[in-house]
Amino acid sequence: MRRIIMILPLVFLLSACSLKKQPIPLHIIVSTSDISNTEIALSKETSEPDTEIPDVQEETTTQADLKPTETEPEIETTKAPQTTEIVETEPPLSYGTAGRLDIPSVGIGVALNYAPLEEGNAQAVVDREDSAAYFLWHDCKDVIADHNYQSFQVLPKVQAGDIAVVSTEDGYADEYVCVRVCHDGFNTGNDLLDENRTSIEYSDNSRFVMYTCNQDWQHITIVFWEKA
Repeated sequence: MRRIIMILPLVFLLSACSLKKQPIPLHIIVSTSDISNTEIALSKETSEPDTEIPDVQEETTTQADLKPTETEPEIETTKAPQTTEIVETEPPLSYGTAGRLDIPSVGIGVALNYAPLEEGNAQAVVDREDSAAYFLWHDCKDVIADHNYQSFQVLPKVQAGDIAVVSTEDGYADEYVCVRVCHDGFNTGNDLLDENRTSIEYSDNSRFVMYTCNQDWQHITIVFWEKA
């Protein structure tokens, strides 16, 4: 009896060791309702973190998004500059109370204004721009005078045979031809003298006289005209 008792514990021990090496499969039957409940419970446990994550939506790009947007180019419309046709026209002729004097050969063109010597305004008339004094000398000669730094600057260039035209605004015109030029005349204040110190009243038979001071301011140029 003692031997049998001692063997049994050894056999039981060997059986226990063999059980450890070959585990016995356990057939556990779990209902589908338990699985779903278990999965829901596990998903809740794994999907609900301890901290709250901001709701950031990830932008998704499609092929259409990658294609650049084609927009119609803005067409800049510019108005064509308005061009005004410039027509070169000659300035209107200036006429004074006595008309206008033109000497084409030297380019003289000036308005004539009456300045009777007895009225004493001849100096003011010649001092104005585009204004020459027109007066009668001793009832024998018509005289035109102007400064040498204005319209009569080129009067000394007039030569015998040149034509002068005295016209009025209504179209009336008289032509005169130069018959003599005196470059060494004198203005005494009371009379106009030629190079021989003869008054223009007696120097010749011309009817029309023009004069201006020379550059030396001591002599005057006197141009004598006759009706053409």
